[in-house]
Amino acid sequence: MGDELKSAYELAMERLQARDPENADSAPLSAEQKRQIAEVRQRYRTRLAELDVMRKAGESKVSERGDAEKLGKLEEEYEVEKKALEQAMENEVQAIKNGE
Repeated sequence: MGDELKSAYELAMERLQARDPENADSAPLSAEQKRQIAEVRQRYRTRLAELDVMRKAGESKVSERGDAEKLGKLEEEYEVEKKALEQAMENEVQAIKNGE
């Protein structure tokens, strides 16, 4: 058995790289990148919260009328918009990580 023993850290890094080879070797983030990422995430959290408030207000109005079809449509629209915002946030974060 000519293999050297590996530290827990080395083993964890190997597993991480095996799962996600694209991001496993990424360089540590600078303080500026961390600040920018935090700013982007906060901006999107705010937008998601606004979207949620608007959804709840819309659902309240529709449920008072008893329109189940419209309620379902509102929920679908909310999910689509929420996923689009989350994807846009992740794209911006990834761009910052990549130094773009």
